[in-house]
Amino acid sequence: LRLVVVGNEMFGKSAMVGRLGSAAFKPDTVLPDAPLPCAEPAVSRDHQLHVLNSFTLDPSTREVLGALVPPHDDLLYFPESITVNIYDFEGQADYHTVSEMFFSESSLQMVVFDLSNTATGHDCDVHVQYWVDLIQARAPGSSILIVATYVDELSPGEVSDRLALVQARLAKNETLRLSDLRREIRHCKDDPHHLCDLKKLVEQRPHIYYPIVPFACGDENSLSLKQLAAHISRIASPRRQVAHPLRIINLPLPNHYMSVHVVTNRLRNRGRHFCTIAELDEAVREFRSSYDVKELPATMESTENAVVYWASVGEVVLYLSFLLVSIIILLYFSLL
Repeated sequence: LRLVVVGNEMFGKSAMVGRLGSAAFKPDTVLPDAPLPCAEPAVSRDHQLHVLNSFTLDPSTREVLGALVPPHDDLLYFPESITVNIYDFEGQADYHTVSEMFFSESSLQMVVFDLSNTATGHDCDVHVQYWVDLIQARAPGSSILIVATYVDELSPGEVSDRLALVQARLAKNETLRLSDLRREIRHCKDDPHHLCDLKKLVEQRPHIYYPIVPFACGDENSLSLKQLAAHISRIASPRRQVAHPLRIINLPLPNHYMSVHVVTNRLRNRGRHFCTIAELDEAVREFRSSYDVKELPATMESTENAVVYWASVGEVVLYLSFLLVSIIILLYFSLL
């Protein structure tokens, strides 16, 4: 699972993510001021992008997860462990365009906001709705988990009231957006291409997971961490329905995808950080030939689909170069 964490600056994103990755959800683990496990940003200090790897559910966290799931939920099972590639971006406006590159329908986008500074509908629009719109513009129909930080600075009554205000404001904004889209559809029947785009926007609305998750930054017993981990794990668990909102859950993984994964790891280990789809496809063909893989011949399109999949879970990054007119694969995990 690729988890993209965004939000405005000074909202406690990095502190929360650092504790999320460091604690690993072992019983009685308390890391109130834990630093990020990845001391060096994965791309560069200029981009201010931190990448963490995985966390594992422990029995006590699984109990929290079970308490969150209603009887009518369609989960097939709870995973014993889940690997999460976490992308944590700085909140300054200069970095918002960088974070946009990582939004995906197959990723889980986490919008973090400071509940203690969100008391009005306008605050909600600036701190939360802005990011929902940014994600929707880049990757329509994406899955979004909203986390409210600094809830320990408010009374329980204030927390409940403000969470209800934010959720109601988001619902109202979504209703207005759908109304505007449908009104525009009625007035643009002479432009079939634009009409098709508008209909897709109506069909592919952002998938926001409710309730909003409260996170106490000063939580000394790690309960907030376990609850957050439980919500993430619930979202990433297989479901009875065929189409999972994250698009990559419940889908069988073709053998060719694993071949692409093996080859990208080999290139990475050899110090190769960039390659084109064509170069990767050639390397995959050589690999399959050397091991006499018995399956239908792979095509360039199937290799590209495999790369899109591995990018959706955070193993590689796709970059479309308009100068070279080709898709470049940035294998940057080797830079850690």
